[in-house]
Amino acid sequence: MEEKKYLCPNCGNIMDVEYVKPALNLYCKKCGCKLATSQWDKIDLDDTIYSIKLYPSKEASIDQIKYISKLSGRNFLESKKSIIKGEIILRGNAIEILERRNELTKLNFQFIIEPNFPYN
Repeated sequence: MEEKKYLCPNCGNIMDVEYVKPALNLYCKKCGCKLATSQWDKIDLDDTIYSIKLYPSKEASIDQIKYISKLSGRNFLESKKSIIKGEIILRGNAIEILERRNELTKLNFQFIIEPNFPYN
């Protein structure tokens, strides 16, 4: 998140910021003024349903198959077939897809997210 500076409405001092999603808490050390508001990132407001589709792969590790099994709720053999065929393994909102994308990347999966996923 980009660092923004907020000025105290009472004395004009720069306020300290604590961001505990989605609450944005502001505090002025000079005069003690406190403010709270909410701040949402674009990803929080995105209601698009995305899908993660694996690229077909004949060489999957045990850890990869176990992960797909856990993620998709399929048994070990079905998960292995999903990897070999390159099937859609998950549909979800932007936040869920972002978390799973990071996990899949760590496990060296090749995949595509559809529609185009604009978050890093």
